[in-house]
Amino acid sequence: MKIFIFLFLFNFPIFADEGMWSFDNPPVEQIKRKYGFTLTEAWLRKARLSSVRFNDGGSGAFVSDEGLVITNHHVALGQVQKLSTAKNNFVKDGFFARKRTDEIKCPDLEINVLLAYENISPEVDAYLRGVKTAGERKKRLKEILSRLSREAEEKTGYRSDIVSLYNHAEHWIYMYKKYTDVRLVMAPELQAAFFGGDYDNFNYPRFALDYAFFRIYENNKPIESKYYFRWAKEELKEGELVFVSGHPGKTERGKTYSELVYERDQAFPELIQMLKKKLKNYHQYAVQSREKEREVQDKIYRISNGLKAIHGKWKGLLSKSVMQKKEKEDKELKYFLQKHRNYKKELGPFYYRIDKALNEKRKKKKEIFYTSLPESKLVSYAMMFYLYAIETAKPDSIRYPEYRESRLASLKFYLLSQAPIYKDLEIFTFAKSLEESRNQLGRKHEWIRILLGKEKPENLAKRLIESTSFQDSNFRKNLLEGKRESILKSKDPLLLWVRKLEPYKRKFRQWYEFRVSDILEKENLAYGKLKYYKYGKRLYPDANFSLRLSYGTVKGYRDRTGKLPYKTTFYGLVDRALSFEEEPPFQLSPLIKKNLKDLELKTPLNIVSTNDITGGNSGSPVFNKNLEYSALIFDGNAYSHSWDYVFSMKRGRAISVHAKAIIESLEKVYQMDALVNEILMSREK
Repeated sequence: MKIFIFLFLFNFPIFADEGMWSFDNPPVEQIKRKYGFTLTEAWLRKARLSSVRFNDGGSGAFVSDEGLVITNHHVALGQVQKLSTAKNNFVKDGFFARKRTDEIKCPDLEINVLLAYENISPEVDAYLRGVKTAGERKKRLKEILSRLSREAEEKTGYRSDIVSLYNHAEHWIYMYKKYTDVRLVMAPELQAAFFGGDYDNFNYPRFALDYAFFRIYENNKPIESKYYFRWAKEELKEGELVFVSGHPGKTERGKTYSELVYERDQAFPELIQMLKKKLKNYHQYAVQSREKEREVQDKIYRISNGLKAIHGKWKGLLSKSVMQKKEKEDKELKYFLQKHRNYKKELGPFYYRIDKALNEKRKKKKEIFYTSLPESKLVSYAMMFYLYAIETAKPDSIRYPEYRESRLASLKFYLLSQAPIYKDLEIFTFAKSLEESRNQLGRKHEWIRILLGKEKPENLAKRLIESTSFQDSNFRKNLLEGKRESILKSKDPLLLWVRKLEPYKRKFRQWYEFRVSDILEKENLAYGKLKYYKYGKRLYPDANFSLRLSYGTVKGYRDRTGKLPYKTTFYGLVDRALSFEEEPPFQLSPLIKKNLKDLELKTPLNIVSTNDITGGNSGSPVFNKNLEYSALIFDGNAYSHSWDYVFSMKRGRAISVHAKAIIESLEKVYQMDALVNEILMSREK
């Protein structure tokens, strides 16, 4: 296969602690050359099988041989919210299962462990050979990927996801062990996990206990997790080599300069405006009562966190140094292309075609942002059920990817969720999103006419949410068991309503795929091939929520305020709280305040390191050369936002909760003695 036959270019720069490396291509030489440490197959296998993916977004790790998993509190927040009630607000007050029988099953959490992966690029490339148009390529690509993933799942029984690397230059099948009986073990109070609130978010120094524990069960018993990270005995020191294994969601280092210009000038300004309005709506709902505040608390947190992250990314794109570096890279690649006529002939004028597709996006920017479904879990359920009925009637290869056979088990698990649904919140968000779409697109827009007819947003939302049966999980279960006929014959008002929306949605999706996404995918493949030809596999692929390994060192940094230390302590937490006279959000949590006299205040609390991370790495383990669990990734500082496009370790840092702080708080603040014993005893096995 032509794109895999290279000589590595030994003049390719060895980046400073850069890269989110796939486990098939770990940075063995880079680490050996810089740190004198060699990654072995056994070491990599244990790191991989000790790491987990939270399928609703985030990462985690096994830390005992009894299925105990640690992640961030903010990764766990959605499930903690779903398990909370007006009487038991586990988000605000924390959750503490001091014995196994107190552990509560999560309503719709799926955790995955990557057991194996297979390079299917030769089969895919052979199947695509001779294809010239983007449309034909997409059709044939769907056929081959659908067949290969289905065959892998039938052969192994594991969840089999297609993973594309290097701008789709490589295709892999990742085979996961899937767990759906996941139980909450422990979560601190929100104030302890998110101390400093939005003021400290993406800033450092930090003083957050952003962690939570789950346990995985099978056949109503905790699983035997053969592979897990043993808890570190020693405190991390500045300059120490550390690793992160996790599931970074998305980076865009493989995009062209013109694509980043579109993001900077078009996409981000629109997205920021949309999220600000959504956040304002959530706050409007929350002030009505304490219960309504509880219902919407996780949404406010997620939007606030996301909005700040997007602002940071946008700021990165507004930076001359970031854009100049990307522009320089593109110029060097164009020069390389001009020098190698065989590549130029093969790849064609892909820069021009990328720009043409971006112009199409500019023309329909408002439709891209405001023709999504109204914000409502029940509306989403109804549309997913209807699409399930439509798509599963088709051959697997021509379905929407999310309805292929390899995805159906996870989809059904989600559709039958027992999580609570708050009708007032559903009506409120449904109506507000209808109103915003109408304001942005205008009353005469085809989508608005289909959505509203002659009704007002609030009236339509109230009528449909109050009349639907989709809030009843038994209703959903019966629909699924009755298969597609039951869905198509159902007279549920919400289902009948989304059926009217679906033709427009399908038409717009077809336009977007034909005029934009198919072209960008095809031409980004050409761009990826060009980089591949120039650098070989010494270049790591962009993040895409598949398992990656990064390396770095525990290290402080300087910013405009001066030198910042590599760690903070409980002393710093107390000082920051008292310095603000414990005004929100700088008050000590009730349980920390109650047990403050028992804490060893010099215990390290949060640390920073140069590990290359992004969103999705939340909950990732930080471990040392001996594969010992040393810290827990929970954030990046403000300087790390531009890492989505260009990595720099000058000021950018990953922020983690120190392992010592977790044990100290479990023992002294939360009296989770059995949990502490399990963690510490497991490291001796």
